[in-house]
Amino acid sequence: MTYATRILAVAAVLFCSLATLNAANAAPIVFSSTDPIAIPGSGDSGTANPFPSTLSVSGITDPITDVNITLFNVSHTFPNDIEIALAGPTGVALVILADIGNPTDIVGIDLTFDDQATAVLSNSGTVTGGTYQVAQNGTLPLHLSLPSPLSVTFGQTLSVFNGLDPNGDWRLFVNDDGGGDVGSIAGGWSLTFNSAPDGDLNAIPEPTTLALFGLGLAGLGLARRKRIA
Repeated sequence: MTYATRILAVAAVLFCSLATLNAANAAPIVFSSTDPIAIPGSGDSGTANPFPSTLSVSGITDPITDVNITLFNVSHTFPNDIEIALAGPTGVALVILADIGNPTDIVGIDLTFDDQATAVLSNSGTVTGGTYQVAQNGTLPLHLSLPSPLSVTFGQTLSVFNGLDPNGDWRLFVNDDGGGDVGSIAGGWSLTFNSAPDGDLNAIPEPTTLALFGLGLAGLGLARRKRIA
C-alpha cells in the first residue's frame, strides 16, 4: 500500500466516524401533550376546546432547523371543516391544515406534518393517516382567527420556525368552520425538533473531530519518516 493510499484510508475512516457523530447529534427531541382536543368545543362549529392547546418546550440549546408536528387519534365526521394553526413561542404562526379532504369520515388516524414528506393531502380526496407536507387549501376563505399579536402565515411550510428559539409555549389553534359535524384530536399532539434536517450529515465538523483527523494524519506521516530514516 502506497503512502498516499494509506493517507486516503485513514481519512475515510475518520470521516465515517464524523458522519456517525453527526447522525447522533441530529437525534430528534420530542415534546408531547396527551390532552384531548374537542372539535368544536361546543355545538357543531367554532373554536375547539381548549383553544389553544398548549405545549411547553424547554432545554433546547442547539439551533433548530427542522420542526415536525403529529396529531394523534384524529376523528371528524367532515374533515374539510377543520382548520389548524401552530404558533411558536416567538409569535410566528403557521396554518398546517385547512379545508382539506372530502366528506368521508376520519376515525382515529394519526397525522404528521413534515417538510421532508413526499405525500400531499388532496383538497378533495379521502384523508388517511400518514406523514404529509403542510396541507392548506388556498381556494377557500380561512375562518380561523388568532388572538393579537399573532398573525396567521398561510401558504408556507414548517420551515418558518427554523432558526427561531423553540423554548417556551407552543400553541395549537383548532377551528371547525362548518356546521352539523364534530370531531376530536383525542390523543393530543407532539412536536419533534431536529438540530439538522433528516438525513443531512453535511454538518460542519466539530473542532474535536478535526483535531483527531489532523493527529491521525500527522501520526501516519511521522511513522513514514521514521521508516525512511
